[in-house]
Amino acid sequence: MAVDASPSGKLASRLAGLLAGGRGIPTTVMHVDSSPPERHAASPAEESTAVLKAAAASSGERTAPAPDLDVRTRAAEQQAAHKAIAAEGHKGFGLLVIGREPASARGDFSPEIGTAIAGASGAFAITIARGVHRSAPDTGELHTLVAVSGTRTARDGAEVAVALAHASRGRVTALHLDSRGGAPAHPWRQRFGSALLPRSSATAAMNEIVELGEHYGVEVRGRILTAGPLDAVLLRELANARHNLLVIGVSRRPDEQLFLGDLAAQMLTHATCSLLFVCGEAAPVPAPSR
Repeated sequence: MAVDASPSGKLASRLAGLLAGGRGIPTTVMHVDSSPPERHAASPAEESTAVLKAAAASSGERTAPAPDLDVRTRAAEQQAAHKAIAAEGHKGFGLLVIGREPASARGDFSPEIGTAIAGASGAFAITIARGVHRSAPDTGELHTLVAVSGTRTARDGAEVAVALAHASRGRVTALHLDSRGGAPAHPWRQRFGSALLPRSSATAAMNEIVELGEHYGVEVRGRILTAGPLDAVLLRELANARHNLLVIGVSRRPDEQLFLGDLAAQMLTHATCSLLFVCGEAAPVPAPSR
C-alpha cells in the first residue's frame, strides 16, 4: 500500500484493510507523504496504519472476528517513492494499492500517481476519493457500482468489488452495456422467467458476477442496458443512484504516460464519486523504437 495523508490515501488504507482483513493477508504500508507531523500527534504513517487496521478488524463474517493482520509500516520521501515501491515489490507482493494526491491533472493521472505506478511490477489498484469520501474517507457504507463486460480485465474489477462488499457486508450493483440489444433493459434476474432470457455475452457476463457474489454471500444487483456509450451510461447511473464508489477493471497501455483506457479517462474527468481502478496484470513492455 502506497499512500499519503490525503483523503485518497485514507480511503486507500480503508479499502486495503477490508481486502486484507478478511483473509489475514500480510500488508505493508508505504507512506510517501514527507510532511512532518504536528507536535504530540501521531505520524501520518501511523494514522494510515490505524485506518487500515480498523478496516481490517471490521471485515469478515458477522459470526467470527477478523484474523489478526500482520502490518509493516515504511516511510519514503516523495522523490524516491518509485524506488521504495520497487524495492518492496521484489518481496513478492500480490497487489499494490495506491492513494495519493493530487490524483489527476487536466483529465490525466497526476505525476504523483504515475511515479507510484512506475515502481509496480504487477497488479495495482488506484484509489481516488471524491464526493462523501472527501470529508469521511474512512467511515460510512460503501455503495459500489462496477462495470462488467465479460473480459478478464472487467472480471478483475468485479472480483475486487465483490471482495469489498463481502468484507464490509455491503452490496454491489453490476452494470453491463449490451450494444447489440441481446438482453432486456429491466433489472437482471427476476424470479419469474429468468431461465427464458436469451443467452448472450451480456447474460453470460452478468451470470458470472452474480454467481461470484452468491459464492461469497454478497448480493449483486445486475443491470443490462442497451442504449448509449458506456461512459455516458455509467455517469447517468451514478447521477440517478446512491453509489459512492465506482470500480473499473483496467489494463495499462505500453506508454510512458499512465493511460488506462478511454473509459477510465472519461471517469477520471467526469465522475463525482470515488474511483477504484483495478489492474490485475503487469504492464506490457513497450516495443523498442526503430
